[in-house]
Amino acid sequence: MSSFFWGSILVLLGLQLIVQALLGINLPLLRVAFACLIIYWGLTLLTGQWDSPLQMYYSHKNVKYTNTSATDSYNTVFGSQYIDLSDTSIDNPQTMTVNASFGNAKVTLNPDVPTRINANATFGTVKLPDGSSVNNTSYVYYTHSTSYKPVLIINANTTFGTITFKE
Repeated sequence: MSSFFWGSILVLLGLQLIVQALLGINLPLLRVAFACLIIYWGLTLLTGQWDSPLQMYYSHKNVKYTNTSATDSYNTVFGSQYIDLSDTSIDNPQTMTVNASFGNAKVTLNPDVPTRINANATFGTVKLPDGSSVNNTSYVYYTHSTSYKPVLIINANTTFGTITFKE
């Protein structure tokens, strides 16, 4: 749908230039193109075509993490997302990122996997598994004692949102 839409916009703009040059008629096609762009954005939001498996905009999504490679980034914008890492078994150190902007992300951790959470909150909150919260600052949290080398490193970033971790 995207290539058809943008192709149609370019054809309309080209036709407007030809009509204006040959006939001297000025059509308000730029306004029409801008209105079509807004309608296109609205339709993609309503149909969920902006969502990827790891990104969520304007709605709610549940993600069950089953892969052994945690090099992913989970993004939540104006909505909520539940990320289930409870069955995660990781042998090599892995890093993942959870971002929440104007939205909420809930992450369930596997209590058997040593995890380090790098929490960064800007006008938002990161709630950690022990019940403590990070507000408008940065904090490093370990699920196990620091004598364990963390296998899973999660960079949790929120702006005007909330990320909640539980085991």
